[in-house]
Amino acid sequence: MAQPLQVAWYNAAVEPHLRLPDFDRPDSLAVLIGNTRALWPRLLDAMRDDDRLRRAADPVDHYTMSVVGAAAERIGARREVRWAHTVGAEMVAMQRLAQIAGLAYLSPALLAVHPQFGPWIGLRAVVCIDVPGPAGDPPALAPPCDACDEGCRRALSDVIERSAAAATWRDWLAVRDACPRGREHRYDDDQIEYHYTKNLASLLAAVDRGR
Repeated sequence: MAQPLQVAWYNAAVEPHLRLPDFDRPDSLAVLIGNTRALWPRLLDAMRDDDRLRRAADPVDHYTMSVVGAAAERIGARREVRWAHTVGAEMVAMQRLAQIAGLAYLSPALLAVHPQFGPWIGLRAVVCIDVPGPAGDPPALAPPCDACDEGCRRALSDVIERSAAAATWRDWLAVRDACPRGREHRYDDDQIEYHYTKNLASLLAAVDRGR
């Protein structure tokens, strides 16, 4: 999935160290890149065909950088890519960016909730491009949580009460599972486990099961 926005919309809402490059034109274009569960079978197929990808420290990030980077190289204008997994000087507040862009709403439990896919999305990258972005004001995203009993907030409170350090990945999964939006788009078990644990052995097992 891809969502365009004007860099100035985001930059006006965040601290200076989180701002995106605007190429000295505040109306410049940014494109937020995300994924649904559809990423998983494509990743597994790519890993079956590429031993270097199998050996990567984080194949999901490696695959994302390869695909998005190749697409960005075909853009004629100046551009710069920022990655969701980056920390430090090039870190981006991806969840805030998603809401400002109109892609996903930030829920009471700080989940990025898409109107169709619910919390079952990943935010991977933002491509900043030296061309004009959308005109006008940021889109007004209707809260998908207004008719919800906020089960995600209660699930998050349960985790916090147990102390975040003592919580297991299944406790954090329960926060996401508490959201009623987009349940038919829930990741499969292998994708969920890798998303929360980064267990490379379980990912490689999923790859080998499809051979």
